[in-house]
Amino acid sequence: MDILTWNIGWPVKELVTAQLRPDGTFVVIGNGDTEKYVVWEQLPWKNYRDRIRRVRFEDGVCPTSISSWFYGCDQLHTVENFPDSIQNMSIAFCGCTALASLPELPDNVTDLDEAFIDCCSLTRFPVIPEKVIYTCDTFVNCANLTGRMLLKANLRQYAFMFQDACTKDGNSLIIDYAEGLEQIVEKIIATGTDGSHLEKGEPVLL
Repeated sequence: MDILTWNIGWPVKELVTAQLRPDGTFVVIGNGDTEKYVVWEQLPWKNYRDRIRRVRFEDGVCPTSISSWFYGCDQLHTVENFPDSIQNMSIAFCGCTALASLPELPDNVTDLDEAFIDCCSLTRFPVIPEKVIYTCDTFVNCANLTGRMLLKANLRQYAFMFQDACTKDGNSLIIDYAEGLEQIVEKIIATGTDGSHLEKGEPVLL
């Protein structure tokens, strides 16, 4: 397969390029922001989602949204980094069933709605950053989640956040929280369903 290339910069398309290389590495190169895609059908690489195995963002790229970018990329197993500029990650990795781990999320992210639905290989999700507002359906069917998660954000919307999450026998997900977020933690734990092994952790001084 030749290198596939799409110009996706915003407002100037040529300033940022997405490349899909023969080894399955999806690389974003250039300078500045990128186009926004409301639904996955708008993605220029929509017909190549099954070839994406690794994702990397080069220095200089500053997308504010990666909403829907990797929806249904069921061969994607590694994400190397996230630019600090990202605010919207809604639906970004929905259906990425091979994705087992993630790098640290950007401090600026606010929207994680539906971001990791059906990420059934995902085991660890250490921190929900402070600016996050939306986590509706974020971890639906993430059965293998385990370990500890730190909630830094005073969430506003979190319906079904942990529906059918952390259901693997022997696993448990302990959710620690920043001071003042005790009630939020109790509410998001309540979004788990029968078989979700979610536990309230301890307050953490940040």
